Amino acid sequence: MKKIILISSLLFVTPIFAKWGKAIDPIKKFSWICDKDIYKLKKREEESPIFTKVKEAVKKSNYKTHSVNEAYMWSKGRISTQVFRGGEEIFDQIAKMIEQAEHEVLIQTFILKIQSPAAKKVFKAIANLEAKRKKMGAKKPVVVRFIFDIIGTNKFVNFFELMINLRDGGRDKKSSPFSYGREKGDYRVDFPKKLDPKYVRLEIKAHRHQSLRAVNHAKSVIIDREYGMITGANMVTYHFTPEIDTPTGEELMMDHGFVFYGDIAFNMAAEFYSLWEKKGSKKHGYADYYSGNVDADEYAPWNAESLITPKPYPAVVGVQPFSWGNLTEIGIVGRDSYGTTRRLSQANSPQNNAFKAAIDNAKSHVNINSPNLNSFDLMKTLRDAMARGVDINFLLSRNYQNYNGPLQEGGTNQDAVEKLNEWREELVKKNGADKVGQFNLVWFVTRGGNISGKEEGERVDSWRFILNEKFYNHNHTKFLSADNQVVIIGSANFDEQSWYNSRELNIVFDDHKTAKKLCEEVFLTDFLRGQGWGSKLWVGEKCWKNKHCRSGLCNNRIDRSWKCVHRDGTGLSGAYCDRSQQCKSNQCDKKSNKCD
Repeated sequence: MKKIILISSLLFVTPIFAKWGKAIDPIKKFSWICDKDIYKLKKREEESPIFTKVKEAVKKSNYKTHSVNEAYMWSKGRISTQVFRGGEEIFDQIAKMIEQAEHEVLIQTFILKIQSPAAKKVFKAIANLEAKRKKMGAKKPVVVRFIFDIIGTNKFVNFFELMINLRDGGRDKKSSPFSYGREKGDYRVDFPKKLDPKYVRLEIKAHRHQSLRAVNHAKSVIIDREYGMITGANMVTYHFTPEIDTPTGEELMMDHGFVFYGDIAFNMAAEFYSLWEKKGSKKHGYADYYSGNVDADEYAPWNAESLITPKPYPAVVGVQPFSWGNLTEIGIVGRDSYGTTRRLSQANSPQNNAFKAAIDNAKSHVNINSPNLNSFDLMKTLRDAMARGVDINFLLSRNYQNYNGPLQEGGTNQDAVEKLNEWREELVKKNGADKVGQFNLVWFVTRGGNISGKEEGERVDSWRFILNEKFYNHNHTKFLSADNQVVIIGSANFDEQSWYNSRELNIVFDDHKTAKKLCEEVFLTDFLRGQGWGSKLWVGEKCWKNKHCRSGLCNNRIDRSWKCVHRDGTGLSGAYCDRSQQCKSNQCDKKSNKCD
């Protein structure tokens, strides 16, 4: 058991800092968080004891919670350690993969914002695919199946459907006096051009549900049942906001995309079709026709067969050849949607059992990325791990969905963190500090130095905040690694909604080499940059008293919003300022509020 001394403020200033006259690289100093080999397996495909426990736990799950038939739950495949960060990288890669499709493209997402850069990139890639197929004189079309979630079933109540009805005349397949119709390229999701079904058959469905909780929260793209991407990123604008030099007032949610290859892609296709063909119920969710340039399911239905001849080694456009991890067993550990709150039978799902088994059977430490933490079941699992001496390293977003706190088991993120620290203190009093694992919690800080949370000085009524929540500088990645050996990535948050209600998609695998690389790319640098729980605020952050600030000075010269500021003459170039005297250069740019 190792104790981490958080060095976030030092890392933010420079990746190399001096201590006792000697330069120290903090990434190297704390590399054990990712690269320590706990199990030292001798054979490349040898199964680790912790992965065996995960598989056993998943087998015990309630079959009614499964998002895919058990026959398609486990397979072999590879995960690329080339990770795609932020909306630009994620959706540029998705677009590249779509344009290379030869038979089939399967896309599912939670939120579809029609005018977002993400949607535009995907739609343009589909159009480019059509032009490519037409130019090459293709004899068969590529089938593109696209499904997104509609929050609420009754279309005259749902805001999205109400907009479609008022503006475009509804979801009718044919022309009407109120719309142009499908034959002219009007696909009810503002697709930019008419597509020729000889080359691309675009089929669109929506996941509908009367219960607001029964959403499809999964996000994935599968190409030709050969390779694809799993991500937490929605088709929205805030994933595209620059992480460095973030414009004031702009929403930002940082996410990652992970590319997979091999038999896992075939099983992921099976998972997609379990949603695409879902009958379900009005309350808990079902797939319903939306629109497209053809009627859905009239051509090339799911036949549980491969579409391509497997290659001996992965070759995916946009992915470096040497980035692929070892061939390993990969499991789909998701859950189906369910509309009733806190039904205990719904907690016994492949997803929940995989998370709990990974944490319950860890020997050394668990690294977690999540935007939120309020599932009481998961919180107790973390407590029990600390009781066994396992360290929990947690990268969390501050103030994420605070409006929802009263409705969640664990309250707000802050409430959950305080409760876990209380539990740990009780364990230390009972068992002694040397026998209790650490709870190393940090708030996410962007590469540009902005801490996650609501914009400083924002004042909104709670009811308005629920309808129009703003996401400022949040981490939205979902990642867990246990003992640098078992990794779970996908769509599930550490919250009550993902635990009991949402349809989620995650994959779990067992490989130290891949776990190490992904941890370094997705977790370590963000974790070390993060702000430790209970530590003082950085310059530019909201404050109320001087003692709250690292600089020791808090004022409200700008827009009557109290913020930490540098003392006179101490602000370096690029530092936040509200008057020139705070800058070493004696020059403060009034537009950007940064020292020259």
